[in-house]
Amino acid sequence: MDSLWSRSPLLYVGSPMVDQSEFAFRALCRRYGTQLCYTPMLHAKVFLTDPTYRTQRLDYDLLETNTTDHPVIAQFAGDDPQALLDAALLVQDRVLAVDLNLGCPQPIARKGHYGSFLLRDSDTILRILRDWKSHLSIPFTCKIRIIDEGSKDPLDRGLQATLRLVDQIEAAGASAITVHGRNRVMTGRKTGPADWVAIAAIQRRVSVPVIANGGVECFDDLAACATATGARGVMSAEALLENPAFFHGPQRLSPFRLVREYLELVRAFPSWNFHRVEKAHVARMLHAPLRQLARAGGTDAGALIAGCSTLDELELAIHTVEHAWTLLNQTCRQIDSWYRRHQVVAAKNLIDREARKEVQQLWLAGGLRLTR
Repeated sequence: MDSLWSRSPLLYVGSPMVDQSEFAFRALCRRYGTQLCYTPMLHAKVFLTDPTYRTQRLDYDLLETNTTDHPVIAQFAGDDPQALLDAALLVQDRVLAVDLNLGCPQPIARKGHYGSFLLRDSDTILRILRDWKSHLSIPFTCKIRIIDEGSKDPLDRGLQATLRLVDQIEAAGASAITVHGRNRVMTGRKTGPADWVAIAAIQRRVSVPVIANGGVECFDDLAACATATGARGVMSAEALLENPAFFHGPQRLSPFRLVREYLELVRAFPSWNFHRVEKAHVARMLHAPLRQLARAGGTDAGALIAGCSTLDELELAIHTVEHAWTLLNQTCRQIDSWYRRHQVVAAKNLIDREARKEVQQLWLAGGLRLTR
């Protein structure tokens, strides 16, 4: 991984995202400046025990033929050291590195004891990383959140506990650490601002490269984040989902253009689930136009997309939506962005139930979960 850090003063990184950072989307993001990509999160035990799940991810997703020019990291979730090692061994010849998910805040991660719910179990984390260090031929990394405040012991919560953990992760041999500057309870409408000060403290603490994640909404935020944190790279998830050309520069490209380019890639590299992947991407990329069209009445754009069952139907629906959007003669407003969807619902408790219902309908149109 050492050569990555010499490519530019600041590495632009696309986040691992459940069912959303698949090959076609990674290819589109690379076209517009993303320099390092991650696979969608892979559940290690399912990857090992479910042949269909494993085949789908290997044959439909891990398609990079040159990980030097197109670096990709496979992210795994789980708490079983042996399962995580066996899963990593199956992909080590197809990726630049593997990553341990220590950041997922969703209820399914609590149930499975992985992601951010593993952060306080340093013994398990270290067993996983030491096994990777001993048996893999490729580097490994970790993506973490700040440890939450849910402990009576001040040394076992917040930044102090996180600093102790990153010391251990570095000592175990990690090649880089990505830090999401929020804790596990900061999700959905409780998201709040990312703590760049905490990321800066972690950057100062360790000698391995740190990638900063969180609080990056527009292109200018990249430099601001790098300056505030000292991080070697900046990762985007939410902003990149809506705008795959996020790293391209401050000038925003048409979301319809990006959707068309994405679907051209999908023609060649379809995913394993049209409704959960391709339709969800379209709903996110067109989030602002869909919201504005919904308020204007007339074309039920969300229903058009929700009703699609094939790629041909989806392309026709997008053509109809774009025509309606052109007639509306508006520009995408920042307040209507996918990135700000929770703020639209929660800000100052002034948004009524109809506004939330509108956002929910748009989420559901793409087959999306109502959580971050």
